[in-house]
Amino acid sequence: MKRKTYASLSHINMPYTNLCLLLAIILILFISRAHAGVIDDIPAGHWYEVPNSMLKNVAPSPVPPGSTGVKSVIVSWNGGVFDTKRNRLVVWGGGHTNYAGNEIYAFDLNTLQWERLTEPSSLDGWTDGDVVYKDGSPVSRHTYNYIEYIPPPYDKFFVGGGSALYWDSGYDSNTYYFDFDTNKWETLAEPILNDRKIGSIAVTDPATNKVWFHGAGNNSYLSVFDPEFQSWTARGLKSAGPGFIPARWSAAIDPVRRKLVAIGNDGRVFTWDLAQTGDITYQKLVTTGDTEIIFEDSPGFAFDPVSEQFVAWAGGADIYTLNLETAKWTRIPPAATNTTIPTNTPLTGTFGRFRYVPSKNVFICVNSVSENVYIYRLTTPITSTTPNKPAKPNTVPTTP
Repeated sequence: MKRKTYASLSHINMPYTNLCLLLAIILILFISRAHAGVIDDIPAGHWYEVPNSMLKNVAPSPVPPGSTGVKSVIVSWNGGVFDTKRNRLVVWGGGHTNYAGNEIYAFDLNTLQWERLTEPSSLDGWTDGDVVYKDGSPVSRHTYNYIEYIPPPYDKFFVGGGSALYWDSGYDSNTYYFDFDTNKWETLAEPILNDRKIGSIAVTDPATNKVWFHGAGNNSYLSVFDPEFQSWTARGLKSAGPGFIPARWSAAIDPVRRKLVAIGNDGRVFTWDLAQTGDITYQKLVTTGDTEIIFEDSPGFAFDPVSEQFVAWAGGADIYTLNLETAKWTRIPPAATNTTIPTNTPLTGTFGRFRYVPSKNVFICVNSVSENVYIYRLTTPITSTTPNKPAKPNTVPTTP
């Protein structure tokens, strides 16, 4: 029997099913290019709210147990990473009594849509206090700044321990990898060295692909994870660090000047010179200018390789840049023609849910599972004026 062909297009002679597949691929490519064009067309100094981009639309059903449910993936002190290989923001979290679900979500910059990468683990057979569920996946937790992405050739979602684990609010000293190609978790042989209490910071160094980590306990110090050998090395003495990094701090690395910088909610700014050999001691950096951002809880904090400055954000339309050469903060209001004002961050902070997108030279952020994703393109510094931000919400989930 002769196979059916699509006869209405006289110049095409192929099986009907193959033609349908071809047309579907063309449509997907067209839509992807249209989405990409939207981001490419964002002018400097402007915000863009991505329509129909609420994470809750891809939440699991039934929803895993917890006092605050799926919204805790973001608001329960949880962060995110940016997968540069696949061009997507990845968020993961829950923990304490707030949410048992440990599923992973990704927002794709090519399609401008959320996807649930994994299903939540079953609690069957799990005992309160165990750091992994029975399927070997890490128990839901507050992720703060514990999570990072290590780019190729490693291409891994990295988890340095964890705190406020589901239900008992305990701590986890394991080091984990998640493989995006296989969608599988792996517990590495070597646990973290640090005191990994609430609010520890982890940052991938783009110059080396190593992950720098500073614990938040009173006996914390600087250490580094080498993905080549999957090993940890202490790089600071317990007496050499700031001692206790508050839970509401964020950190980023300047790969040009080889500086790790951490900012928090108490007005302090710490730096570590990563070019230093042996034990690295921290330096307290006194900054000037529009310093109100360093009093915000866990602000978004990233390095912009184009301007070679740090960029911080804590909700609303204003952003802040830090010039390390002058140690000066500059508040940058949006362009006069900007009409989009992002919502404020939850009281629990932003952590790694504000990220720089290298392929697009924009920043991406998300504040809630029930709100859209926002994208921002940086402009040149503008004269500082008094900030004008929306009021912050007055509710928070269960205290860790």
